[in-house]
Amino acid sequence: MITTLDDFGLNRKTNREIINWTQSMKVDFVSLLANSPFTNDAIQIYKENKNQEFSLGLHFNLIEGKPLCSRKDVMSLVSKKGTFYPLPQFIARLFFGLIKKEEVMRELQKQYDVFKDNQIHCEHISSHQNIHIFHIVYSYVDEFAKKNNIKYIRQLQTVKNRLRKFPIKYLSFIILYLISSRLFPLKMEQKSSFYENTFHPGTTYD
Repeated sequence: MITTLDDFGLNRKTNREIINWTQSMKVDFVSLLANSPFTNDAIQIYKENKNQEFSLGLHFNLIEGKPLCSRKDVMSLVSKKGTFYPLPQFIARLFFGLIKKEEVMRELQKQYDVFKDNQIHCEHISSHQNIHIFHIVYSYVDEFAKKNNIKYIRQLQTVKNRLRKFPIKYLSFIILYLISSRLFPLKMEQKSSFYENTFHPGTTYD
């Protein structure tokens, strides 16, 4: 079983809680939010604790905060305020074909570049609120992962296992996932068969 801690970079409290968890229990993956005001704080803590036996990966984010790209380069992803559309609006825009692939790929590259710029190997990709699970976004992430030799992408079963703890969220997700499968009938290639258990230290998600 793989243990993953999400939202590294969300805030200082979460950053420190994640490192505390890695020091007190076996953690395999930690997922970094690359566009947060506290991303640099997380990277600094990570570099100070490089002896920890976990791999850092990208927690791809298109629904919270500001993009790393300039607004003019990702117009379909951001509001007039220059911030990402929140999850409900993002999904609606995605399903109505208002999200442009080239802009998703552009922002994905920028967030991945945070790893390259800091000479950190990116082992895996997940996403904030699991937006990459919806078929068309998954196809973009899968294409990007292959191009950059990223070994793991979080899979559907991990998301379902987690959301079963929250019946209303689980039902909503299943409905949206089925709609996604009808709108974008793409084959979801499995990257791995391991069971992943996810946690969010320092937040109220768990």
